[in-house]
Amino acid sequence: EALLAEGGLKMVHNMLVLNGRASPGFYSAVDDYQRNTDGMYVLVINGTRFEHHASTSFVLDGYDHRSLRCEEFQYTAFMTPWETPGGTRIANRLSFAFFDTRSASQLQAGLNVLRTLFVCLVLGMGALLFSKDANNLVLKPIERMMKKVREVS
Repeated sequence: EALLAEGGLKMVHNMLVLNGRASPGFYSAVDDYQRNTDGMYVLVINGTRFEHHASTSFVLDGYDHRSLRCEEFQYTAFMTPWETPGGTRIANRLSFAFFDTRSASQLQAGLNVLRTLFVCLVLGMGALLFSKDANNLVLKPIERMMKKVREVS
């Protein structure tokens, strides 16, 4: 998911910057980028915001970040170098996107709870088995020996 978020942003940014204008193919690529990345709530390409852009088929909630903790969002950005490989100077513009990763964070938290419960279960079973073995190998022989000493005396 993270590779698609970064690579897709770089692709649509370069489409806009290197072509010099937005075309129907560019807007189609932006729609595909949004559709194939989960949880996007802010998208800015070369300085243009795409939350409610007329040429795209999606609407983003740019205010969704207010309820997110630091661990629950991902930020990806791309900036055009000053010059293209051909030597043409272009404006140094920034593109970025924010993604809500709450579901992945919640899944990770649930898995961590399950791992903790499993470790507690394994440690508890180990303690029970150790206690049983210690009782059979140490305490019972001592009790038998003390019983024989009492019988002899």
